[in-house]
Amino acid sequence: METSAFTQKNSIKILTCNVKDVEDYELLASEVFRISIPVVCFQECPLDSLKREKLTRSFKARGYTGVRFSECRDVIFIRSDAVPIKKEYINFTNTDQRRGVIVYTYHIVSKVKVDTPAGELGDDIHIKICTGQLESGGTGGGIRRSQIRDLNAMLQSEIKNTLIIFAGDTNICSWQTELNSLTPASWLDAWREKGTADNEYTLLFDRMDRVWWYSDNNAFRCTSYELFFPFMGAIRKGIIVEFSFE
Repeated sequence: METSAFTQKNSIKILTCNVKDVEDYELLASEVFRISIPVVCFQECPLDSLKREKLTRSFKARGYTGVRFSECRDVIFIRSDAVPIKKEYINFTNTDQRRGVIVYTYHIVSKVKVDTPAGELGDDIHIKICTGQLESGGTGGGIRRSQIRDLNAMLQSEIKNTLIIFAGDTNICSWQTELNSLTPASWLDAWREKGTADNEYTLLFDRMDRVWWYSDNNAFRCTSYELFFPFMGAIRKGIIVEFSFE
C-alpha cells in the first residue's frame, strides 16, 4: 500500500461523531490528532459561520483537508497524501429536510492482490467514504427506512474491488425496534461485527451513530470498534472503526 496517513499497513481508521454540542473545536481537533485518526466524519456542524470557520481552521492546522457542502451540516476531514478522484453530495430521494450524504471516492494502488470467486482483480482498490444524517423528528420510521434503502442504490459501485463505508448519524432510537436491525441490503453493521454491550450506545440508551459497510469481495475486514469521547463528560459519543485489506 502507498505510504500515507490515510492507509497504513493495509488499513483505514475512521471516526464518526455528531458535534452539535461540542464548543471547544481546538480541543476536539487536538484529541483526534493525538489518537491518529486519518478520516473524520462529523454531523450537525455549527450553523454559525464563525464557528464553522473555527472548526475547519482547528483541523486544517493539523494537516486535515475537508469539504462542506451547502446542502448539509456534515463534513469529512481527511489527513492524507491520497487525493480523492471524486467528491459529491447525493440527496436522498425521500426527504423533507434536504438530507443526503457526502461521498469521497479514492483510488488506491495496493501491493495486495485480491482474489474473488471471479478470479484475481489485480492490485487497485477503490474506497468510498460517506457520511450524513438521516431524517430527524417525529416517529421517523417511514422516511428513515426509505433513506436506509436509498443508501444501497446511491452508493453501490459498478467498479470492482470497492469498499463502501457509511459512517454517520442514523437518528434511530432504541424504541424503534423495526429499524434497529436494518442496514442497506447486503451491508454489514460494524458494531454487530466487532462491538460489545459495553460500547453499544452513543447517546444515553440509543445507538444513533452507526458504521455500515459493503464490499464486493472478501479482501476487506472490519477489525475493531470503539467509542470516542469528544470531551470529558460528553453525553454524545462518537465511534472509531478500523478496516483492513487482506
